[in-house]
Amino acid sequence: MDITIISKRYAAAFFSLAKEQNLLEQAYQDMLLVAEIVKNNKNLSTLLKSPIIPLNKKLRIIRAIFENQISKTSLRFLELVLKKERAFLIQNIAESFVEQYQEFKNIVTVNLVTAVPLNSEIKNEILKKLSTATHKTINLVEKVQPEIIGGFILNFNHHYFDASLRRQIDLLRKDFKKNPYIREY
Repeated sequence: MDITIISKRYAAAFFSLAKEQNLLEQAYQDMLLVAEIVKNNKNLSTLLKSPIIPLNKKLRIIRAIFENQISKTSLRFLELVLKKERAFLIQNIAESFVEQYQEFKNIVTVNLVTAVPLNSEIKNEILKKLSTATHKTINLVEKVQPEIIGGFILNFNHHYFDASLRRQIDLLRKDFKKNPYIREY
């Protein structure tokens, strides 16, 4: 069984339903929340993947967590996924839904890692250039990692560009090790 294909099919079915019922925006927000909660909660993720935990207990837990946070349609969809014994796919399905929504709305998520937080002027310039290059609306996800020292790392749509100072230093170190005329003291 291919988890990716199954997840995409469930997500596509829910996407069609949400679109048909004019609930697409709400369903998108709901699936963002579901994906985030399951991803960040190891206990919940383990519980959903466990074949030992009975269905009624999983249903009670999902209702307790999401009943007051997502729409009734989204909650019923999660309950259906559980009843079809696909609880272990909830995070994948939610993420697939988000991807389908973003593709439908011509949005691309761009992950940007920098050593320090960016000011709004630089951020706007990056957004403008990425939007021009991709012809899409940019959803910028910023992360600060001081260990890259300087520069940035950009990741989107299977494109990866590492212009960090840490990478440049590592490349220089490898070059120096290859040079037989340089001795380490």
